[in-house]
Amino acid sequence: MDLNLNADRFSGKDYVSLYNKFRPEPPREILLHCLQYLGRTKAELILDLGCGTGLSTRILSNYGQRIIGVEPSEAMLS
Repeated sequence: MDLNLNADRFSGKDYVSLYNKFRPEPPREILLHCLQYLGRTKAELILDLGCGTGLSTRILSNYGQRIIGVEPSEAMLS
């Protein structure tokens, strides 16, 4: 199995434009439910793995004192 195949498929500039066009904003209710479950209104640290273009990261930044976004695709970060 070629693990690079998926990485190549989701890291090109063509994919980034489709991602930006069709990726819906994540429901804030899910985040609020998680914070309520933890008994907090704001988290100390939020880690957004596979943050893509940062859409969710920007939303999450309102709910954390510190946020770290990690994205392996350079095309997604540019």
